[in-house]
Amino acid sequence: MELQVALRARRSVRAYSRQPVDRDTLVGLLELAVLAPSSMNRQGWAFGLITDPARMASIEIMIKEQLLQQITPDSPMARYRETIESDEYSVLHGAPAAVVFFTRPGAGSTIDVHLAAMAFLLAAREQELGTCWIGFADGWLKSPAAQAELGYPDGYAPLGLIIVGHPQSWPESKPREPLELVFEL
Repeated sequence: MELQVALRARRSVRAYSRQPVDRDTLVGLLELAVLAPSSMNRQGWAFGLITDPARMASIEIMIKEQLLQQITPDSPMARYRETIESDEYSVLHGAPAAVVFFTRPGAGSTIDVHLAAMAFLLAAREQELGTCWIGFADGWLKSPAAQAELGYPDGYAPLGLIIVGHPQSWPESKPREPLELVFEL
């Protein structure tokens, strides 16, 4: 798949088959992800793989609990409370695997990690795997409970959790705003 095709075809997938994604496939995607640009070639990224179904289920419960604790009646998230409370709702969307993206201690810029994450998303799409950055996990990832559950070393900072799996189907493209040049410099 060419880059333009991958960019146009990439979607956030929120429905996955039960087919697992093996560790070697995830490592292969991460080997491509680390080809991303890196400020001063620091390569300050680190990654955590989650492939165990019981651990995925445990993490899902913790993320939902954290979300519900954060949501106050006047919070912008209040409109999601009923959905999140539902037993039917899966914050990890039934994905069989996830990757947590970290900055290493003293790594400096977090932008490098985000660039690696984007490369990971595109590499996964090229291999017909669906992905979704789980923004709802951000609060939990930064909590002491997450560090205790995931067991990552002190000094590492989690920046995001991306789920990975074989999509039940590919979502339709959503329209984008037309390109607007804000400034001519």
